[in-house]
Amino acid sequence: MAFILLVFGILLMTFKSMATEIIANETIVTMVKAGLGEELIISKIQASQSQFDVSTETILKLKKEGVSERIIKAMLDAPMKANISDDKASPGIEPMAAFLGLPSITKSIEPFSMYVKHSNKVQEMLRSFPEYAHSMKKHTIPFYFGPGDTWRYIRGEKSIIRVSGKCVFYTKENPQTFVLVKLDYQKAKNIRFAVETGGLYKNTIPFKFQEKPGSFFEMSPAKELEKGEYAFIQTMGFYDFGIE
Repeated sequence: MAFILLVFGILLMTFKSMATEIIANETIVTMVKAGLGEELIISKIQASQSQFDVSTETILKLKKEGVSERIIKAMLDAPMKANISDDKASPGIEPMAAFLGLPSITKSIEPFSMYVKHSNKVQEMLRSFPEYAHSMKKHTIPFYFGPGDTWRYIRGEKSIIRVSGKCVFYTKENPQTFVLVKLDYQKAKNIRFAVETGGLYKNTIPFKFQEKPGSFFEMSPAKELEKGEYAFIQTMGFYDFGIE
């Protein structure tokens, strides 16, 4: 009986250790040097708690160590899970609701989400997944050897999230993985779109952010937004909204 309890205890400690593993830059470099593929490493990043150093200097070092740009992007997009305890990392959104002074909300949602506060109310913003189109138009320019344009677009003239007055945004995700962009609209195809060239977007708007108690971040545009359609863009998707 004592032997069975000992084995059970060892197994329990092993599973607990696996569940609380936190991966860092060194973990990624080790996996790359071991010859593991991009997809496997990215899946590991998405499934694990992480504590990455993604400063510019460190990114350059990662590149020299042989870490691909896709893996580095996944590191940039990784939510800051290591700073969130197990109970706060659960799907429930009560911690966010409590922080914003809202009534208790008990429904379960995707853990990756954003909220906008405006006109004394708060709205949940769900992630949109854009479609892609690559434009070869620039490659017809003589002696042009630069990158082409990639269109990331979502259908419909306006976002379902309508915002008026001064607005601030809240998220658990790393603010440094977002780009705030004013979207263009093409009536013929009924799409709102952003154009990316060589990893840089057109019509970007600077925003400020600060960490709040409870491992949340508050983000606010550096200037008042004019009427139009906007999105916080990540590698994985859009959080789109419109200013009335």
